[in-house]
Amino acid sequence: MLFNSLKKNIDSLVAAIIAFSIIYIFTIRNGVGISPDSIIYMSTARNLNAGNGFYTFSQTPLVNFPVFYPLFLSLFNYITHTDVLQFAPVLNSFLFASVIFLSGYIIEKFVTVSKWYKWLVLSMLVCSPSLLEVYSMLWSETVFILCTLLFFAAIKNYFNHHSIKAVIVTALIAAVACITRYAGITLIATGGLLMLIDIKTDWKKKITHILIFGFTGISFALFNLLRNIVKTNTLAGNRQLGITPFSKNLEYFGSVLCDWFSVLREHYLLAVLIGSIVLLTFILLFISQSISADYFNSFEKILTAFFIVYTVFILLSSTFSRYETINNRLLSPAFIPFILGLSYNVVVLLNKINKLFARITFVTVTVALFLFFQYFQYEWDEQYHQDIIEDGIPGYSESFWKTAPIVQLMQTDTLLAKHSDRFYSNRDHAVYFFTGLKTKTIPEKVHHKEVEDFYKQNNYYIVWFLEDDNPDLLSINDIKQHKKMDTVQLVKDGIIFRCTNY
Repeated sequence: MLFNSLKKNIDSLVAAIIAFSIIYIFTIRNGVGISPDSIIYMSTARNLNAGNGFYTFSQTPLVNFPVFYPLFLSLFNYITHTDVLQFAPVLNSFLFASVIFLSGYIIEKFVTVSKWYKWLVLSMLVCSPSLLEVYSMLWSETVFILCTLLFFAAIKNYFNHHSIKAVIVTALIAAVACITRYAGITLIATGGLLMLIDIKTDWKKKITHILIFGFTGISFALFNLLRNIVKTNTLAGNRQLGITPFSKNLEYFGSVLCDWFSVLREHYLLAVLIGSIVLLTFILLFISQSISADYFNSFEKILTAFFIVYTVFILLSSTFSRYETINNRLLSPAFIPFILGLSYNVVVLLNKINKLFARITFVTVTVALFLFFQYFQYEWDEQYHQDIIEDGIPGYSESFWKTAPIVQLMQTDTLLAKHSDRFYSNRDHAVYFFTGLKTKTIPEKVHHKEVEDFYKQNNYYIVWFLEDDNPDLLSINDIKQHKKMDTVQLVKDGIIFRCTNY
């Protein structure tokens, strides 16, 4: 389906090649960015390739995250016979290039096609700080975003043919997305909503297709969740109840939108208002598209529906469940639908203007706004590139870690090397990343049984990173109330303690 339109998408291919080059340049020097989540993905992929199953670096079952992304990495590990960190720059570059090409393909299928509009938007996506941040990191969003675009293409194909085959293909893409990120459920919700309001099928056929789509789409995730229950008696790990109210999450959402607009970056005074206006605008657009014959089953409507469903899901799940603050990473799958779902109206409005002077004025203003937007994007990109050259990509790939005293201590301490099974750490993922050794994590305060078991033990060690400020974990003062903590090694940014009973 995609390759039949290659002639119409030469410009998309050029943009994809540029996108590949940018990510490759960003990541080839110091490698892709590594966060704690990245270490979980990487270590699980290594364990899979070693035949040890879906287990993380700490030899605990992978349950907080779905299984597909580590499996995806392990397949490339097996094919290339190289470690995840070695092939990641090329892999991420290819994934970003694929996302840009698919975006161009989707634009080419809009109700109103315009080459100049396509070129402008593709250049915006290629230079987008939002996407460049994600594709510079070893994150599952790199695959999830690609899945969403494939889903958009697949469900559009379904609306063109209304066949069982098209239903199954669409559902399988959604199923893979669900085991890439648990947020993949939003694709099933989006597909179900669009199928439900589709007037081109009778109710009997509609219900049949929705049931096939729903059960097939959720099937992989059900197996993943069943495995989690068998392994840990939890659906997706120990999840805490949310402590951030909806209004605050709406503010965080608006803050990310400010960053996406570039010109409003870090100016968050109107974040709640901007978040509310954008969400309301997309809802009104969706209603308008749903009553318009031209846009009823269009790509524009599909993008709008997904943006609404995904955004509402993130806002509500962040309110009822506790995880990281809403940020660009969490919202990045909605970025392309956001840009395309708003900007296509520029071409629609232009086509409604008949007077030459008015058209020239409109185009001039549009191009000026585009150049203004691109200037701020380029400014961020240039600064980001300079930071990468000097310090590496934010996270554990940053160059200062190579000479950090705590890292050098871990790499030379013989006690840690010989008895890592007796060590805990407030950054056990970092210990693994820099030494390859397995340590246990300091328990979180809310997990009373784990805390109790931790205090019951005697004669163990802790590698403590002084820069870590995770308030959820037991602090040094908390532990000192129950244990005698003797300093074994002390460096500028870390301490090794020996913990014994009083």
